Amino acid sequence: MPEANVSNVNDQPSRTCSRCGGSDLVACETTTPIWSGEKPYVIERIPALRCATCAEVLIDGKTAETLKQIDHDVQKRGMAARKIEVRVVTFPVPAF
Repeated sequence: MPEANVSNVNDQPSRTCSRCGGSDLVACETTTPIWSGEKPYVIERIPALRCATCAEVLIDGKTAETLKQIDHDVQKRGMAARKIEVRVVTFPVPAF
């Protein structure tokens, strides 16, 4: 699934893409990682719109507010539906 960002908010009533201006937005669900300090967690099944022209994933303002509330709840109470293991790879430092 494409990654969404809380900054990809689109409250334009005409349902146009804020990235390319395309008007063919399709309802979808997305998943995004959120960081709490040094600990990542994943929010899945986020309602969103995907631009058929450039593939940008957009969420509305209400969904962004819900994501912020989830972030607050996780940081305050540590709630999570399940845990997954994530492998970490360090990007190699190029030789200059």
